[in-house]
Amino acid sequence: MTLPAITPLPPAPARSDAPNDFSAKADAFAAALPGLVNELNEAAGFIDQRAADAQQSAQAALNAVAVAGSAEGIPALAGNAGKVLRINAQENAVFWDTAAPPASSGTPGLVALATPQETADGLDSTRAVTPASLQPSLAGKQAAAANLNALAGLAALANQLPYFTGAGAIALAVLTTKARDLLASADTGAMQAVLGLGTAATRGVGTGAGQLVESQSVAQLYSLELRANGGTPFIDFSNDNLVDFDARLILTADDVLNVDGVGVNGLLVGGYRVFNAGNVTAFIQTLIDDADALTARSTLGACGISGPVSQTLSGTAVDFTAIPSWAKRLRVGFNGASLNAATAIMAQLGTAAGIVSGGYGGAVAVTVNGGVSAVNLSTGVDLDNPSGPDASMVYSGLLEFEHMGGNVWAFKSTISRTDNTRQTSTSGAVALPGGLTTLRLTSHNGTASFDAGTASLTYEG
Repeated sequence: MTLPAITPLPPAPARSDAPNDFSAKADAFAAALPGLVNELNEAAGFIDQRAADAQQSAQAALNAVAVAGSAEGIPALAGNAGKVLRINAQENAVFWDTAAPPASSGTPGLVALATPQETADGLDSTRAVTPASLQPSLAGKQAAAANLNALAGLAALANQLPYFTGAGAIALAVLTTKARDLLASADTGAMQAVLGLGTAATRGVGTGAGQLVESQSVAQLYSLELRANGGTPFIDFSNDNLVDFDARLILTADDVLNVDGVGVNGLLVGGYRVFNAGNVTAFIQTLIDDADALTARSTLGACGISGPVSQTLSGTAVDFTAIPSWAKRLRVGFNGASLNAATAIMAQLGTAAGIVSGGYGGAVAVTVNGGVSAVNLSTGVDLDNPSGPDASMVYSGLLEFEHMGGNVWAFKSTISRTDNTRQTSTSGAVALPGGLTTLRLTSHNGTASFDAGTASLTYEG
């Protein structure tokens, strides 16, 4: 039997229909409703019958399974809820059992829960642990602490020692081999040996035998003498042998022996007077402390010259840095300088705040085959007309800067092409916002790169 068909209803009336159409549709729609009800009832009855047939089929299938299982020795399902189906010892049949074998590391089975005591003993390998049974075992353990967390967060490094920097904060400090040797010393003598201390380190301060005398406690220090005692150098503060001890005096490179104190007559070496303390003025001491000849010339107010410092021209800019504050004149030499684009080589000065790219007053004059043209400067010291050169031009010549006082620098240049009769000259001045520290060689457009040549810088004080 097939599912009964449902006849579609005729179109329902709508408010937008004309009066005559609305009445006709309403009559047809209402007349079809009783038939729809009958067809729906028949379909519902059909569905109920199919459900009953399906239930009977399922029960028949279960009965058939039970008969088949019984024929094969499988026990019945009914009445055995919660039991375990086990295979007998002969492995030829199965049966329902109310208990299952306990599980172990090599045998499957049921897992029982461990008692708190079994959990604390930790010897049973077949029982499961619950949070409740585990809690008593955890009760006496170390709780989380900020100090322990900080220590655990450190990355262990060789020759490092942890130390506290605050509550719950630990850092690492360097622990050298010498420091470890000092900490491992068994007594004071061992510590002194690690530190390399001689017998003077253990002597007291005073005027008694075997004691050291502080310089402040000496009423008058007459002289300081370096002399030999059996070939061994030692120091003798000669005041009727008020202080007399053996100690090596080692002066390394750049060390100066400074004699200072009330009543000091001078320095004696081998019995000969080297100088009188009163003649060593503060100015001479400043001169002696100078690190190099340039600094010494500056102290003396003499003219200093440094350089030349040469650089190969490459990239979009070449900088000469660390120009000393005493420099009053700069000379820049060019040899075979060339750019890879049609623009002029340009020089700019700089201060600690950066390169100065404006305020250059002056002009560059270009002479070609007897004709002269000139262009004003602005962003730097152009060594040619920025619109005149081509990429093949090669230049050699000299550019000079002269300090005019304050932070004002005047400049001039004479540059020639090495491949034809073109010659340029530049002159002018620029006021810097601070002291001169840097000279930059670049291009007028700022993007062209040097592709040949060298430049050298010499500065004078």
